[in-house]
Amino acid sequence: MIDQRDPARERQLLENIEGPFIAVAPLGVSSPFANSEQLIGGLQSRFPDYTIVDLSKIQGEKFYDLLGILDRASCLVTIDTAHLWLANAAKCPTVALVNDGWRGSPPPVTATSTFRYRDFQLDSVCDEVEKTLLGGGDLVGIVDRFGQEKRHSEALESQKGAFTTLLTTQGIQRTAQSIGDPRPLPMLKDMLTKAIRFSSGRDVIVWTNDDITILNLDLVKDHVGKFGAVGIRRDPDHIGRELFAFRWDWLADRLFNFPDCAVASPWFDLAVASWIRREFGWTPTLDNLGKDFYPCEIPNDGIFIHPPHESSWVGEKESYPAAQWNHHIFKQLIK
Repeated sequence: MIDQRDPARERQLLENIEGPFIAVAPLGVSSPFANSEQLIGGLQSRFPDYTIVDLSKIQGEKFYDLLGILDRASCLVTIDTAHLWLANAAKCPTVALVNDGWRGSPPPVTATSTFRYRDFQLDSVCDEVEKTLLGGGDLVGIVDRFGQEKRHSEALESQKGAFTTLLTTQGIQRTAQSIGDPRPLPMLKDMLTKAIRFSSGRDVIVWTNDDITILNLDLVKDHVGKFGAVGIRRDPDHIGRELFAFRWDWLADRLFNFPDCAVASPWFDLAVASWIRREFGWTPTLDNLGKDFYPCEIPNDGIFIHPPHESSWVGEKESYPAAQWNHHIFKQLIK
């Protein structure tokens, strides 16, 4: 947590940087990198439409003043030096080059790919940078549509306009009855499997509740295009997640260990949020899940509306088999 940032000092460091840019930290003392010049030259050649900003030539009054640059960068490429650690507090995707063996630092939570020094290949690094610069493809929504109230019909109209393809649980055979629950609640992993079959490449798969009115998914599409996944709470005072989004290739690579939870039952959203955090290197706890940890979560800034209504999860349903099943998965993920 860096809580003493100075916007004026950060703006001063940005004054001479114009247009879209890629930030590069090519030099280090304790873990020097032998291919720094090749890295800078290769990025300049591969991405002529981007300014390549050499962070080793920029010095702020405080080291964390460089966060202003990192937050604006389209991507950060850093060797195993201080900038790699600073990237944990930044908002740009990071391609990390870390030292070999025990000398290598842990990659930052914003790392979209990591290479050891011994495995450095310029084309491979540039390929990973290019992935972070590409936007998401189509928006594919998957919703368990069972509500019949006004809030559900209003949500449906907004979702029809927000998604290129809007899928439902129709045709999915496995339900929570397979884990002993009397209700035919869909299993989220099966829902996402169906969405994967209807999408590909850089498409963004979005799960949300059937009473969520979608306002604007641009922030979601941009963020997931860079980092691969995100979860969003309804507001800062509520721990529950109302929307999850995944880039197709990111999710397809990880679907085998996705938490097999039943939706519309307690704990499933916290289990999925915990799993996403672990995929990004954060350690989830019941206490910290009430806050947004970047890049696992972003605030609900004009993305959707969750209408107020009485919860159907409290009381007797908290003891149903689906709730117990979800809670067991959740407890395993926060260990």
